Amino acid sequence: MKNINPRKLTKSEENYLEELDLYKKVLDVTIIISSNQHGIQTNGRGIRAVKLFTRQTLTGLSLNRLLPKPSASKHVEDELWDVCSIASLTRNLLEGYLSLYYFGLEKISETEAELRFHILQLHKNIEWYKIRKLYDLTNEEIKQFEGVILEQKNRIKNHPYLPNLTTTQKKEYCKERKCI
Repeated sequence: MKNINPRKLTKSEENYLEELDLYKKVLDVTIIISSNQHGIQTNGRGIRAVKLFTRQTLTGLSLNRLLPKPSASKHVEDELWDVCSIASLTRNLLEGYLSLYYFGLEKISETEAELRFHILQLHKNIEWYKIRKLYDLTNEEIKQFEGVILEQKNRIKNHPYLPNLTTTQKKEYCKERKCI
């Protein structure tokens, strides 16, 4: 429904539209990178990284289409704010970024990749545990989560690649998650 009388955008809407414009610029660059990654020779981890990057690009495009675009010619209440869908896609972007960060940015050995995988799983489970603990978990479910997290911490603590990490890397990757 069009608003006959143009309205002045609020400062929050103006700020939001500036951020949306920056997001679109990043997305444009991402699309160029995604379009040009074909034909690059890589190993299995590289292929996984390309797939993650492509999935990130598609999720970014979906999010861009879903984000509201307030304007002076449209009444603010006529704009759809599907907050649950926006949150879901944003979560997908964040989780995809974590996977890309742990696996797709550097050339590393399979042993280091395995350690990173375990650290990523621990990271995800600790975050999921924090969220789930805030609501509706029974004592049995809490103990089950804690058991899995403890098992993952021990797996990391005893991993053969862990001694190869610098003290700084150990602190960065493991200290926060209390796995060493």
